[in-house]
Amino acid sequence: MTRRENCLNIISQVPEEQLHHFEASLIYTRKLIEEILDDAYCLALYEHHMKTPDREDDFIPIEDVAAELGIKL
Repeated sequence: MTRRENCLNIISQVPEEQLHHFEASLIYTRKLIEEILDDAYCLALYEHHMKTPDREDDFIPIEDVAAELGIKL
């Protein structure tokens, strides 16, 4: 039996009037897992960035940025 089938089997045994509790729990759990995965992804990006050595060519003078945007400083 797959996990999905097992979950559906458990839910099918719950009385109809109690299903709203399961529905709310499933929605909350799914959102929580999505947030945890998103946080883990962001942390991995941050850690990768912190391990990348600084390079001179990563710096763009503000004057160059302003000129590209058509702003006079």
